[in-house]
Amino acid sequence: MQQSVASVRRFHPEARIICYTDKMGQDLISDPHIDVRLLEVTARETDWHDPRFKVSAILNASTSPFIFLDNDTYVAGGLSAAWNLLKSYDLMAVTAPIKDQRKAKNLTKLNVYDSIPDDCAEINTGVLFVNSSSRCLECLKRWVDLLELNPGELGDQWRMRIALFECEPILYRLPPNYNFRTSTPQALRGAIKIFHGHENQFERIAERLNASNEFRDIYKVGNSLRAFPIHDGNLLGKLKILARRFTR
Repeated sequence: MQQSVASVRRFHPEARIICYTDKMGQDLISDPHIDVRLLEVTARETDWHDPRFKVSAILNASTSPFIFLDNDTYVAGGLSAAWNLLKSYDLMAVTAPIKDQRKAKNLTKLNVYDSIPDDCAEINTGVLFVNSSSRCLECLKRWVDLLELNPGELGDQWRMRIALFECEPILYRLPPNYNFRTSTPQALRGAIKIFHGHENQFERIAERLNASNEFRDIYKVGNSLRAFPIHDGNLLGKLKILARRFTR
């Protein structure tokens, strides 16, 4: 969490940072300029994980436009360009690498989930640009309501998928640069703005992976994130990349 907060402060010293946390997290934050707010939410026993703390924090913050960041994120560049887009949309986020987590994990779902088209992919809720418009608030409140249905079957992204489909906010899907999941191989062009994962020394990782803005494939080799250039139309280059994947 400290790494995430410090990264926001580095690129946006003007930003007002509100940190929703519990008592343990409160003791980790020493910056007097951070607005620390305690949430008393008791986790429930579920088949996956209970996201009520996270969703409660998002709903509590929804009085004006804001950016929500999970505590395992790292801001590696300025966010002003995306922030300026938010006035035209209710919500902005990145499509999740796995479009249907409940199905991928072979977990049961609410019946309403089956009525949603397969190609209506989940968004990753670890990074959200929230307009706090009336349509956005309707969607967030529906998200909270869905958490209370079948409370033993949790996880938050598949429920957000239902809320988005039902409430129809104007959603802008950002490129993966704004929520780069370090656990998932991805191809992208340009600088990674927000990393999302449980890595140490994110500053060094960001410096290395953002050394080039060219189209590149990024994935883990052992425990290290590596970037490999993708040469459009260069079949030999692509075959070399595949060979590296299978030999390292």
